[in-house]
Amino acid sequence: RLTLKELVRPMRYSGHLEAQGITERDQFEVLEKLVEHLTNGDGTVKLYYIVDRRDFLEKVKTVYARYAA
Repeated sequence: RLTLKELVRPMRYSGHLEAQGITERDQFEVLEKLVEHLTNGDGTVKLYYIVDRRDFLEKVKTVYARYAA
């Protein structure tokens, strides 16, 4: 699993983004350009974000356990 920053950084430093003509500095702009490049700019694209909340849920369980005791 990678964060957006972890995904973009190696592509930027390896020169891949520059080779694709992606010069934006904002990681979200870079993501939009990458998706546009992958889809050739045509058609409808749906993006799905997956959020890993396991750590958060464990913290919530601990807090509730303290209050329940």
